[in-house]
Amino acid sequence: MWLVKALSEITGGSQAPNANSRPGRSNPNLTLLKWRLQFVAALVVFSVVAWVLDPVSVVLPGLVGSLGLLVTTLAVSWAAAQAGAPQRVLLATQLMADTMAIALIVHFTGGPFSVFPLVFCVPIMLAANYLDARWSVAVAGLAAILTGGGHFGLALGWLLTGASSELDYLSGWPVFVTAVHMSIFIVTGMISGDLARRLDHRRREQMRANVQVQKSRCEVRNILDNIRSGLITVDTRGVITRVNPSCCQILKMPESELVGRNIELVMADGMDELAEIMLPVAAGGEAVSRGEVLVRRFGREMPLGLNVNHVTGPREKIIGAIAIFTEASNIDISWVRIRKDTKNWPTP
Repeated sequence: MWLVKALSEITGGSQAPNANSRPGRSNPNLTLLKWRLQFVAALVVFSVVAWVLDPVSVVLPGLVGSLGLLVTTLAVSWAAAQAGAPQRVLLATQLMADTMAIALIVHFTGGPFSVFPLVFCVPIMLAANYLDARWSVAVAGLAAILTGGGHFGLALGWLLTGASSELDYLSGWPVFVTAVHMSIFIVTGMISGDLARRLDHRRREQMRANVQVQKSRCEVRNILDNIRSGLITVDTRGVITRVNPSCCQILKMPESELVGRNIELVMADGMDELAEIMLPVAAGGEAVSRGEVLVRRFGREMPLGLNVNHVTGPREKIIGAIAIFTEASNIDISWVRIRKDTKNWPTP
């Protein structure tokens, strides 16, 4: 029965998340700042290690100045976020500032001989996550330009000044390493952008699906609330979880006296037959089709024809029962009494 399936989706189905809710993304600039703060702390630690292990390749004043500039961008970004700066502009500015600062750190720690170039991959992937695929490729292109340009600048300065250095910037290996780094940045930007594009597409599809689910549930609720038959659902403990207006009208009871209460207690006064039929079904027993009960309210007998089925949740697990009943005509009262009395006849 479609009503049973619809109610199972409403009662037992997983709740669809809000289409507009994106955990951790209410203010992406502040979230990005938290990631950048951890990133800067890691850079400081690795910079100290690099200086201790290879002090010849490290220009300490320049390295300290680059790290100081990076910390300054954190403070400026936080202030801009608090002042209500445009989100995408501030996100792009933060990532570009990180890329520039990393380029300076690479430059002052040996250029192609530095251990830091692959750190460029961090802002590239963050750009894909917080902006879009185009920005990921743009940051990757900037990282490649700064890496190649920095190497060229070091080599040109070394040639023009004629200064002696233990680092040969024109030999084949450093040039090859720089070329590999530039290629890695571009590939990382393309892959990150593609993954971000797919993720965004799936997220949009999920949002549309959630909206459709909410719309369908609203329509089903409206149908259930407007059908003429009475509807009542209980969980496996016998607690009433839902009733519709027709149920309240037939049983002559307000919704506040039904929902949230145990059906055995609610139906104890003349309506215990309804509870006796629903509880076994809620516990996993066989469903009841075209059953009849006789309930009494305010001294009046009411024959009810009903169907009782299981309410299922995820993986078809039974989580309760639903009864759909209608008030029978006066002619059926005698028939219900006869069926009830026949069940009580002694067997020979």
